[in-house]
Amino acid sequence: MRVYTYILLNLLFLFVPESLSAHPHMAAYSRIELSFRDERPEGLWMEYRWDRYFSADIIAGFDLDQNLIFDAAETREIHDYAFINMENYGFFLYIRQGDERESPAGVSHFSARVEDDFLIYRFYVDLDMITEREFYLSVFDTTYFCACSYEEEMPVLFSGTYREDAEYSLVRNKYYPVYYDPFAPAGDSTVHKKWKPGLETAYPEEVMIVY
Repeated sequence: MRVYTYILLNLLFLFVPESLSAHPHMAAYSRIELSFRDERPEGLWMEYRWDRYFSADIIAGFDLDQNLIFDAAETREIHDYAFINMENYGFFLYIRQGDERESPAGVSHFSARVEDDFLIYRFYVDLDMITEREFYLSVFDTTYFCACSYEEEMPVLFSGTYREDAEYSLVRNKYYPVYYDPFAPAGDSTVHKKWKPGLETAYPEEVMIVY
């Protein structure tokens, strides 16, 4: 198992030829559930639904009993030998208050499941850092290896105790771009905060939260 998953992980993320990393080769569709407590956001549940090809690879490699259900042991294997690699890329999640954008330092409560042959990752992100009544979330892979987008139906959900006027909207970022190197090796996790020659500029669609 571990030998296979190590090979799989490296094929998908680490040893992709430089010439192939100029455009996405995977796709992830995200859904964000904001969890409120006492009318303040305390955390969020992030879900990534992966494309059929990556889904098939992970299911074949980790669902040893082929029942399309990941038990506790299989889930730990996925976490340790596939999911945790996303830590090097900020879990594709960016949180912005004002001019400051950051990725979560860590996540918890990871789980994986299969729905209609798609692999879905789910995990929790603490939002203790949120101090503003308006903040922004965006999903983007700065290596440009994975194309990230939001689910068409219910991309954002609210749960817990929140104000009736709490709302979200999807807005195109026009003032806070993301800079990325389309020709960087797939294993390059550099986050570029300023533009320099050779970098491309992207304006990711952000989720604006007002509560």
